Amino acid sequence: MAIVQIRDLTFTYPSAQVPTLFRLRLSVEEGEFVVLAGVSGSGKTTLLSLLKPMLAPRGTQTGEIRFDGQPLSALSDRDAATAIGFVMQEPEEQTVCDTVCSELCFGAEQSGMEQGLMRRRVAETADVFGLTARLHALTSSLSGGQLQQVALASVMTLSPRLLLLDEPLSSLDPIAARRFVEQLRMLNREYGVTVVMATHRMEEVAEAADRLLILENGRLFFDGPMAQAADALCGHPLFDALPQPLQVCKRLGCSVRPLTCRDGRAALENVAITVCPAEERAVGETVLCARELWFRYTKQGEDVLKGASLTVGAGDCLCLFGGNGSGKSTLLTCLASLRKAYRGRVNGKRTVWLPQDVRALFTAETVGEELRRFAAQNGKTEEDIRSVASRLGLTAGLSRHPMDISGGERQLAALALVWLAEADAVLLDEPSRSLDAATKARLAAAIRALTEDGKAVVIATHDTVFAAAVATRCAMLFDGQLVCDEAPTAFFTNNRFYVPPVTRMTGALTVAALKEGTP
Repeated sequence: MAIVQIRDLTFTYPSAQVPTLFRLRLSVEEGEFVVLAGVSGSGKTTLLSLLKPMLAPRGTQTGEIRFDGQPLSALSDRDAATAIGFVMQEPEEQTVCDTVCSELCFGAEQSGMEQGLMRRRVAETADVFGLTARLHALTSSLSGGQLQQVALASVMTLSPRLLLLDEPLSSLDPIAARRFVEQLRMLNREYGVTVVMATHRMEEVAEAADRLLILENGRLFFDGPMAQAADALCGHPLFDALPQPLQVCKRLGCSVRPLTCRDGRAALENVAITVCPAEERAVGETVLCARELWFRYTKQGEDVLKGASLTVGAGDCLCLFGGNGSGKSTLLTCLASLRKAYRGRVNGKRTVWLPQDVRALFTAETVGEELRRFAAQNGKTEEDIRSVASRLGLTAGLSRHPMDISGGERQLAALALVWLAEADAVLLDEPSRSLDAATKARLAAAIRALTEDGKAVVIATHDTVFAAAVATRCAMLFDGQLVCDEAPTAFFTNNRFYVPPVTRMTGALTVAALKEGTP
């Protein structure tokens, strides 16, 4: 039986000229695990928000949404709050309480749940999600992965039948992402919770998903098993977002469509493959150097950095890996002199830092005005602005408000500010998170262009596929120190977990580096 039925749904935002969703027709069966994909701006978040009445955006809506056989609008506020759970992309935006225990109780209290039942639900949920030892921990002390886990657990105390998730993996390291998906899979398989999850990271959810829905310009472009998507998306911008085993086998002409590296290796057992050698780029003089950095946030707190050292040169792109809470963002802010290490020193030329959320960088009414303001401060001309905008594919968006463009376009616009600043070193904190495959490719090309211009780039990231496309070096931050610093080929060959799937299957760094060999 369908728990969600959508018929001819059209939705238009108040200031928009065209609908975000157009005559959408689909259904979700009870107990399904559905993955919702699409390029940035395709309507994924809008669709999920319309399925949660209290989060529904303002705008003009026609068509019908039914939940469990009745109009969604007929649900009482209490029923809509308890039967339909929603986990946001940024767990900080969903966290309202100081401690984990209070956060787990919050939704139940707001729904008027009886005290005895609430205590039982919280006790069960804390045990299932492994939060018992952290019940009295401050939510502000948790890593991104831990906070996302708390957000999911808080929603599950209400025992929803439908669980909606909007890019919940975007800020998680590969290990935390796999754990999170395993929890979702348990809720779905063991407890019958229907899951609809929007994500660009299809690799992690490939095995758990029953169906893949792809939106394009507000319409349903694909509806079917993920294994069939490689044929449907051949030549499409979303092809590069598919699980790499699918991409590899499609590229090499295999008839098998595997979702996992294990099945991919089996499919390629008798296929002769040539791996093109990784490109080597020359590195110039030292631009940024950090020696023995020690940092803690409070005098009585634990050290986050414990003698971290690194050097980057002109044309270098160093990608920093490490689990959530390992100190990558802290290290970047120390390198940018936004925080001062209590021991050690940083020497470098002009450095620019871009945070994970670049929205705070934009204050003007349009992207073009922001670029002009920044250009004026740095002695740049209108011709410089046009050149940078063209190079980054931003020309069409110069007249739009910075908050009205997609997250990927905003990241590229922030990179345009860096270009106009003529910085020698560029520090980027998780720049590829939440980006669709096509926008990520544009960002990678822009970063390569920065290094070709002689800039030094340091990137904190969890994205192994993105790093393989841009890095000249990769390093691992652990226990406050960089425990290794190697060329990408050596780094990914020596790792077991922080590895692109294509490397686990074939030894190549990228899918593009593969071609059929001679038997």
